[in-house]
Amino acid sequence: MPEPSGSSSCSDVLRLFRTVGETYRGGRERLRNVLYGPRRSLRVAPCASARHFTRISPRKRKSCRRIESATDPLLDIGITRGYNHRNRVLPNLPVKNETRTHRLFSVCPQVGNAVRGIVVNLSNLQSKIDFMSELFIGMDGGGTRTRALLFEYDGPRHAIGESPGCNPMHGDAAFVTKTLNDAVDTACLAWKEKYGDDFDRSRVGAYYLGSAGFSAEDARLRLLDCFRIRGLENVPHDVRSDMYTTLVGGLEGRPGISIIAGTGSACLAENEKGELCQTGGWECLVADEGSCYDIGLKGIVAAIRMADGRVPATPLKETVFKALGINETPDIVDRLHHPPISKSDVAAMALHVFEGAEKGDPETLKILKNAAEEIALLAATSHRIMPTGPLPLVVIAGGSMRSECYRNLVFEAVRARLPRAQVSLPSFPSVVGAGFLAVKLAGKQVTSRLLEQLRQEFGEKIV
Repeated sequence: MPEPSGSSSCSDVLRLFRTVGETYRGGRERLRNVLYGPRRSLRVAPCASARHFTRISPRKRKSCRRIESATDPLLDIGITRGYNHRNRVLPNLPVKNETRTHRLFSVCPQVGNAVRGIVVNLSNLQSKIDFMSELFIGMDGGGTRTRALLFEYDGPRHAIGESPGCNPMHGDAAFVTKTLNDAVDTACLAWKEKYGDDFDRSRVGAYYLGSAGFSAEDARLRLLDCFRIRGLENVPHDVRSDMYTTLVGGLEGRPGISIIAGTGSACLAENEKGELCQTGGWECLVADEGSCYDIGLKGIVAAIRMADGRVPATPLKETVFKALGINETPDIVDRLHHPPISKSDVAAMALHVFEGAEKGDPETLKILKNAAEEIALLAATSHRIMPTGPLPLVVIAGGSMRSECYRNLVFEAVRARLPRAQVSLPSFPSVVGAGFLAVKLAGKQVTSRLLEQLRQEFGEKIV
């Protein structure tokens, strides 16, 4: 066996690990199979050349006189600390505790000098031995913006990227595909800036999109044809409405009622049998009550009524006219059509209504109270059609909830119609719910460890 060099680094040890496990899905299982073979009390020692592994006979195990072990949830195995005949500590490395026998993966005394002083603890392994963790992508395609979440299944690393809205009803297939890819590309750049290495698309187990703008199955299939991410064409993927991903993320898989009040509005209820009931969400021409679009449109209407004298003027008039870029009332006609005002432009007017309500503007408060009643009606109707339990869980998501004034009005209105309801913000946003569905699509479970890691970043935040 070649003589080891006098020193080594963490990168050398990682290269040794990578000769055993390949950097792709299932690498962790293959690594375990190699390290913990059928032979009992087997030690595997890396040669100094870092090109192959040599199996050490169980007879030589006596060089480790004493072993201290502890379990760790990362690899579902343990950590051992071995002491040689001179009572010197060997590096911390993973082992598996099976029955009463420790199958030790350690560095043999012949190469101990090469790696002595390197502490391989699992907190470092989580960030450096990335091939042990499968990657997933969850996406949320809203009317205003598209978000992509990249995250590790067994590790703490994650990154978020954004692009413009990708409502499939308001753009062609090429635009939707480009927007979705732009969100993923932006997230990959954020991953590299955050962790210093590229996001390895070859290790993605599945990806999932929750999108606004469709309810029918044929529309879902059309969007699925557009949902092609570069480098992931053969990876399992699927599409559902953002109402469903909000329900999954907001309630963590429990039955209840999920309401979206963003650019548009919709409500989805799920009972204990997994049956679903949708209320609202039929596009802005006939529905979307209580949404930012609804509030913004009513703010514009109120400003025009103030301008021509039908109602007393408030500061809302000047604010809306300035936001639209017009000076006189007749200018509104040209502004609406040249260029045509978009749905997101109208929804943006809701910000001025929220600001007016915070300052006590009576006209804007009236608009928000009516909108809150519409949201409460969605929740009450869904619960009447499909009861979700004696103490219904109701989560309300969407950009409109950033307004504290409107959020309080909505919560009060829902509790007035459903006195026993537990009303709150969602546990996780829609993009995380899509990530959970991607994990399940790959045949895995959403673990408590994954929930805890994502909760630290996204838990009950309006994002």
